[in-house]
Amino acid sequence: MVYGLIELYQADFDTRFLVAAMELNREMLRLFSDDRGDLYDTGADAEIVLRRGRSLHDGALPSGSSLAVLNLLRLARLSGEMELEERGERLLERLLPMAEQNPQGFGQLLIALDYALGPRQEVVICVPESDGRPLKMLAVLRQKLRPGTLVLLQQADDAESSPPLAPLRGKHVVDGQPTAWVCREQSCRAPVTSAEGLGQILDG
Repeated sequence: MVYGLIELYQADFDTRFLVAAMELNREMLRLFSDDRGDLYDTGADAEIVLRRGRSLHDGALPSGSSLAVLNLLRLARLSGEMELEERGERLLERLLPMAEQNPQGFGQLLIALDYALGPRQEVVICVPESDGRPLKMLAVLRQKLRPGTLVLLQQADDAESSPPLAPLRGKHVVDGQPTAWVCREQSCRAPVTSAEGLGQILDG
């Protein structure tokens, strides 16, 4: 569910999806995580007969632990809560020895590893008030697979009501035009106001 909500935001840019993802992720950690950071199939409030089970291998469906690693890393970038990144990295480190022995059984975990290793970037597109969606910029972003990229949309008339997402801080419209800010590992490039300029940064 958390993964799906993040993906819904990437497709629709409705911040309600991100808020729901962060709330559900907190509840997931409360119910399914132990003191070491391992995740279980049953919640802490469930009746335990012998011991709590853990499904770790990725098959036709990814394991909850593998998805949780990627969710934690991405939500850390979106929210600025770096404790989430630390938890995701610790869980990744605990699972990697098994993936090294059987990489075919940990496909989703390897996707999370690829994201963790980077390069990672956040693209913030700021849109003037009531200007709609920056379709040309979004088209550039969606021309090819960019697995290490998170895209956020900030509309000027929604700025005050938007959740306090870390990548949005300090970002604004330039010269009344849709503006793209590309940030890699906490360092942002100069903003651009054209789809062509965005493409040059992304492919540079």
